[in-house]
Amino acid sequence: MENERFCASCGVIFGDDDDVVACERCGTRYHRYCYNISEQGICRCQYDKQAIYREPSHTLDVRVGDSVEPVDRSTRCLSCGRAAVPDGRFCPYCGGLTAAPGFSVSEIALIGSAASEYIRKFERLRQGGISWNWWAFLWTPLWCFYRKMYLVGIAAMALQWITRLLLGSAAVLFQLILYIVYGIIADSIYMNRIEQLSKKAEGLYGDRRDDFFRINGGVSTTAPILLGVGLLMLTIVLTYALM
Repeated sequence: MENERFCASCGVIFGDDDDVVACERCGTRYHRYCYNISEQGICRCQYDKQAIYREPSHTLDVRVGDSVEPVDRSTRCLSCGRAAVPDGRFCPYCGGLTAAPGFSVSEIALIGSAASEYIRKFERLRQGGISWNWWAFLWTPLWCFYRKMYLVGIAAMALQWITRLLLGSAAVLFQLILYIVYGIIADSIYMNRIEQLSKKAEGLYGDRRDDFFRINGGVSTTAPILLGVGLLMLTIVLTYALM
């Protein structure tokens, strides 16, 4: 059962010597450390009783609408982590994706927040379609920093500053065009980054793998806040300097 092999919090595959706990109610498995730091030890099913280690059974009963159906634990929602209906594409609890053919566990873990949304986008891109990212269109550098693409965010800011210096008032139109381009290509850039990181993670094990996922995967709420504060301070300094 592939999905039972990785932590529902960090997405890293369990090692033979890992300290693993399972929720008493739904059987979702975590590293003990991940469970303890996730919302003060509350499982994704919102069960806040102390988790204990036990090998989860292969199936459990899950209520779907007015009926109760047996559910294979090898199928889990990519958003909430709960067991979902076998062969179902969407979770009966949150509506998130429960299956992502063609995507590895590492890729899903590296995406982290909003994995279901981005899996849908990546599927569309891999089929030759296009994708639009409103966050990248409206706040490109902040979105890049939130998704830990720091170099891309810095490059976007540098290009904006350069166009303002070179084009003056005409930069407004040029930057609008840039924002539209960012909205179109942002998901492709992010997908390529996730694929590259996933390949790098294949040769890592144990603590090295955990550190790699912690540093490169998921999102950062601190980075865009620091960026926003830094840009505000820089704007204030430049405004007073030019007065």
